[in-house]
Parts: sequence; structure tokens; C-alpha cells
Amino acid sequence: NHAPRTPLARNPHKPPHKPPHTALHTPHTTHTHTSKMERALYDLVEPFVEKGQLIFPCAAAWFAVHALSRLCSGWFVPAYNTMPAAKRTSWDLSAVALAHSLLVVPVALYLHFTDAAEIKGELYSESPRITMLLSVSAGYFVWDLIVCVLLQQSLGFLFHAIACLHIYSQCVRPFMQADAVFYLLYEISSPFLNLRMLLLSAGYRGSGLLRATEFAFALLFIAMRIGLGIPFSVGWQMRAMAAHADPRLHSFSTLYIFILNNVLLACLNLFWAFKMLKMLMPNRKSSTRSDAAVDAAGAAGGEEKKDKKSL
Repeated sequence: NHAPRTPLARNPHKPPHKPPHTALHTPHTTHTHTSKMERALYDLVEPFVEKGQLIFPCAAAWFAVHALSRLCSGWFVPAYNTMPAAKRTSWDLSAVALAHSLLVVPVALYLHFTDAAEIKGELYSESPRITMLLSVSAGYFVWDLIVCVLLQQSLGFLFHAIACLHIYSQCVRPFMQADAVFYLLYEISSPFLNLRMLLLSAGYRGSGLLRATEFAFALLFIAMRIGLGIPFSVGWQMRAMAAHADPRLHSFSTLYIFILNNVLLACLNLFWAFKMLKMLMPNRKSSTRSDAAVDAAGAAGGEEKKDKKSL
């Protein structure tokens, strides 16, 4: 006589049920029967679907900053009211870029030594504060991309906007958030570049303040993007190739695009740093070499807009 089996009793001859391995069944690997092309296309839009409630309000906020610059700049800088339409557009774009860099750089610097240090080396570890910061930058590059299209910017500006939007939106999902925080520190030179544009628009050409701003920009651009950025990019490439074999990797296409963007942006930074140094050589006329150098580097970074139209 055996005791009756209760509903909770388990058949001793049946192996226990094992839940699926969580590393292989992340929310990013649900479309196992789609083609590689469909999977790659879905990867592009998934962050905007899953984290759109963060990215799109941030994008709207940057459009609001743009509108605020158009409405209020004339109150603080009377020369704004007499500028041609194209120059006012350049002023407004520089004001938005300046606001973005002044916001994200201090926060990224703090998070680099706190939250990012705790999740360093992890593919999918997430910090809510880093997610919010990356959403702010992803929203900024949504604004930047739309502006590039409306103003019919060159392919260099368009590539920079698309590449940065892809990187930061993918990192919001989350993905490689600790590395993304470091790359946001590339913006440390941007305040000086955009301040230079505002000074030029306000008629401060040739002033000591302008020259000091240009020197600070060139120094920080080379120190951060070349001196620190290139070695970090080499190490990141090694980590990215190791992630290729990680079973948690949600998409090879995303990783490949990350690697391609990293290589192209690193090459652009090297190229424009070389151009900047070449322009600053003594054999150039002092009245033009600094302007040309800073203009060249700014164009490479996508931080300065040479307008064909006005908004």
C-alpha cells in the first residue's frame, strides 16, 4: 500500500524540469526563425520600440532647446537679431550642441568612475543612470540626424549622426554600457568648439578669448580622442572580438556594425587630428592656420554645421 500521490509530488523516474538557460534566452533572442536580414533590421529599431519612452522624449527636449535658442538668443546677444538667417541657424545649432556637451560630459565623467566601473566588461549589465544618460545622447542624435537631413549636410555629417545614433541607441537596450560612457567623454572638446562658433557669430574674431578657446579645443581633442581614445579603441576591439564567441550575444550584425563604426570614427579622428596639427605648423600664416585647423577638426567630429540652408 503506497500513499496517494499529491498534486505536488514528482515522478521519481522523470528527470526534473530544467528552465531554459537565461543567457541563451534573453529578450533579444526571441526571433529565432527570422532571416539574418530581418534580424538585423529588427535590431535597428528594437531600442526605439523597447526604450522609446526614454529616447523620444529626450529627442523632443533637444528640439525644445533648439526652439528656445531661436526665441531667446536675441535677448542676451543683440547681434543675433541682425545676423543673416544662415548664421542664426549656425548659432542655434551650436547652442544645442553646446548644451548637450555641457550636460553629458560631467555626468559621464562621474558615471565612468562609479556605475561603469561596477559593470565593466559585461555585455548586458545595466545601470539605470547610464541608461538615462545614453537616452539623452540618443535623443540628441535623433535631433542631429533630422537637422542633417533638413539642411542637406554633407555625407560626413550624416554618417556621424547615423553612427552615433546607432551606437547609443543600441547601448540603451542595454549593451556594452560601460564602454559607451567612456566614448561620451569624447565630447569633452565640444564645448570649446561650439563656444568658438558662438564667439565668431557674435563678432569676436581675432580676440584673445577666441584664441584661448581654439587652443583648449585642439588640446582636448588630441588628448582625449587620440591620446586616450585610440588605445581604448584598440582594447575595445579586442573585447568586441571576444564577445563574438559569447553565447549571450543577441546579434552578430549589431556587433559588426559597432566594430565598423569604431574603426571608421577612429580613422576620422586620426585624419582630422593630423590635419589640425599640419595647419598649426609654423609654415602656415598665423592668421589663417588656427581657423583652418579648428574648422577641419570640427567638421570631422560633426560638432560644427556648415549650413547650406537655414531652419
